[in-house]
Amino acid sequence: MDNVITEETIKTKLGINNWRELSKDKVIELVNIFENSPALDKDVYLKILGNVPEVMSAFKEITTIFKDSISESSKASQQTKNYYINLSNRLLDLLDKNDLTPDEKDRVFCLISDINSYIKNLDFEEKQLYRDIWDKIGKIGVLVLAIVGGVLGVKLKNKK
Repeated sequence: MDNVITEETIKTKLGINNWRELSKDKVIELVNIFENSPALDKDVYLKILGNVPEVMSAFKEITTIFKDSISESSKASQQTKNYYINLSNRLLDLLDKNDLTPDEKDRVFCLISDINSYIKNLDFEEKQLYRDIWDKIGKIGVLVLAIVGGVLGVKLKNKK
């Protein structure tokens, strides 16, 4: 039983005195605790089930925050890409001029290549950020569904 995580251990790790103090930040920490804990005491699970409204409220807040973060990140990323695309287009216009030496043309080609690589890297980082965010939302969603399922199971069992 040494591997079983207790209610007090979880509350201490979360820095809370009772489950009503479970904020949106703490729900994310709770998910991490569950992921990294060998076993969860059934009484702890039942205490968390008893606080479904707080957990659901926190989950809704977290989802909204992630959605807003994705939107803002996407806008900023698109603005940055547009800046580099415009810069690349200006460099392409320079190549149309006949007064560039072969060395100057090579430097312009290298700059355009660097810009394209940078845009590609921005796309990769943006997609990785979205994967990370959706992974966290998914884990929190699974926790919420497990809690709601547990509450429904307890209620149905009590009706019989």
